[in-house]
Amino acid sequence: SFPGPAPPIRLALGALSPYAATRAVAYAVPGRDVQDPLIAASFGGRLLPLYVALWAVAAILCLWDMRRPTITGWGPRAVVGMMALWGTAYGFAWLVELVGTGQSSLWWQTAITYLGPAVVIVALLSVLRVVLQTIEDGLTMTASEAREHHEEAG
Repeated sequence: SFPGPAPPIRLALGALSPYAATRAVAYAVPGRDVQDPLIAASFGGRLLPLYVALWAVAAILCLWDMRRPTITGWGPRAVVGMMALWGTAYGFAWLVELVGTGQSSLWWQTAITYLGPAVVIVALLSVLRVVLQTIEDGLTMTASEAREHHEEAG
């Protein structure tokens, strides 16, 4: 019989947690050369510890959600939310620089590396939810049909 929705959801959460953890570590490394939009968005770097903490919390929430596997829990929401926030910040900074100076930095690429995967994660989790629900409905329907058949025969 089908093992249920827990393994694929745990796998998805298990992939999101290290991603968020690596983001936390990346911003926690002393002396790291951080791009200008992030420095500007963190008031000269003063908010970087907060960003590290938010990414770490997102990683922990994904691990927490693994105990009761759900793709609509706080973990996936936190990771996708942070990715959307980061991508939007870099995209906005790129647009401001482009309009202000007429020069195009590569910040649009950084924006895409956050926004693109955020969209893909939401899409994949949505597909996973539909597939798992369809399988669960099929198993439930099969069991009830078998029960009705057994009652009619008995």
